[in-house]
Amino acid sequence: MMDDLHSFDICPLRSSSSLFIIDRRDRSIVTATDELFDMLGYEASDIIGTSIDQLVQKTRGKMWRALHAKGDRISLQVCIHHNPLQTTTELDYWLVRPCQQVVCRRIPYPIRTTTILLLSPVGIIDRVYHVSKYERHGLVPAPAQHQQQLVGKPIMAYIHSDDVQTLCGQLSTVYYNNEPSFDVRWLHQRDDHEYQKVTLTATKTSTRITCVVERVDTFPTIIDSIQQWAIDLLAYLISQWQQSRRYLLEFVDHATSSKNQHGWYSSVVQAVKSMYPPDGILTMLENWVDRVKTTSQSSFL
Repeated sequence: MMDDLHSFDICPLRSSSSLFIIDRRDRSIVTATDELFDMLGYEASDIIGTSIDQLVQKTRGKMWRALHAKGDRISLQVCIHHNPLQTTTELDYWLVRPCQQVVCRRIPYPIRTTTILLLSPVGIIDRVYHVSKYERHGLVPAPAQHQQQLVGKPIMAYIHSDDVQTLCGQLSTVYYNNEPSFDVRWLHQRDDHEYQKVTLTATKTSTRITCVVERVDTFPTIIDSIQQWAIDLLAYLISQWQQSRRYLLEFVDHATSSKNQHGWYSSVVQAVKSMYPPDGILTMLENWVDRVKTTSQSSFL
């Protein structure tokens, strides 16, 4: 039964890497993740193309049972979502978790270099490449360990739950000859609190989706923040400078207005004025701060 209580991107089972993709027309298994094959003891050729009803059956309430290759029954939690990637109207995504499983099985994978992911039409990672300036074609297959971490898993298992809707919506546009580029949070730990910002650019090649994943460098952001802080501080100091100068000059002028017969009062006025730069310099500094602020704001857009 379709889960109407929540969407795919906020599904409690979404962080699990266990996923069936089912053809709604005949309920046949289109593909599944490696975790499901391992969990149930089957090879891909054993179950792909067969009916999901032969493998998984609902018992009572929200409980399901799957038939293990050895004949045992495994209790499951299942959430069924219709066409979350909006690529076709005929596919259902079954998110599956064994009832005894209490932790996410996503293997941590931080993005340290530009990474190329080849996705199946339903969003499963098929191949992983790294960009290398030392190779003639610029690409090298990711090390075996990295392949094992990513291949066979849905890409959305590595995307922050708040960004999955963005991911699905953007990936669906590649079928209209678009090449979307967007920022998402890539999870490199076992929960949504540990992530890094990446830019993902997607294109369609043949029957696959190619995703270029680039780490967003946070260092320029830190520099921009420091620069903005320095500009605000300078603007504040100029403002305080002008106010204190104006106050002291008004005070001295008032004090000397009735005692201008004493020549030393004029010396005090000149001394106070000499403590501050001329009005022209302050105006020049104000104009410079305004120009820098305008330039900084336009560069962030």
